[in-house]
Amino acid sequence: MTEQDTIEMRRRVRAILNVLAFAHVRAEDMGESAEALEDAPLEMALLDQLRQAVTEQGAEHGKGPSSAGSRSPLDVAALWTAVGRSAAETATAVGVSPGKSPSETMRAVVPHLVHASLPVLVWIGEEWSEWASKIQEYLQPVRRTPIARACSVCGQQVRQCRDEFGATVQKPCLVAVWDVEGEQVQRVECSACSAIWPRAFLWNLLSADEEEETLVRLSSGV
Repeated sequence: MTEQDTIEMRRRVRAILNVLAFAHVRAEDMGESAEALEDAPLEMALLDQLRQAVTEQGAEHGKGPSSAGSRSPLDVAALWTAVGRSAAETATAVGVSPGKSPSETMRAVVPHLVHASLPVLVWIGEEWSEWASKIQEYLQPVRRTPIARACSVCGQQVRQCRDEFGATVQKPCLVAVWDVEGEQVQRVECSACSAIWPRAFLWNLLSADEEEETLVRLSSGV
């Protein structure tokens, strides 16, 4: 591994943590012009959104039967607890003290990435790209279709992650994210480096001789 590899991995990890720990441009606004992005509303950090969900679910649970249709507060509470443990481990790995919340901890971690070794950066990237995916799936459970292509930004095609049984598996990095109604692709995301493209980017990924069923599966409604 070269120094350039370390620099590139540091950039990827910083991009992932920026979405998790800091307010950022909404995914649906990506691809807009620079002028439009200047006035685009910012989305709350994913970890802050998750903390808000914990608070809201706790309040709904306290209402009793009227909240029967909502998700179990145990789900988000368990997710929040696991994320907190991972944040503390990440802080230790880069030599900082954990904060009062996962978001505070990860905001403290980011400036110290410059001193992290490549193995530590790789671990942080794999760990938190997985957490980002799980948090997004919890907060906005929309249809996500894997795309078997390499990311044009980071070059990654697959990433290692843990399944529901704790086993290590490989998943495609690129995912087509559908709208809430599940009628058309809204955007394309890379879970390895957090790059986001508008839905028209699908046509750059698919070749002219792509099988018809693949086109239908990935780009219906585009």
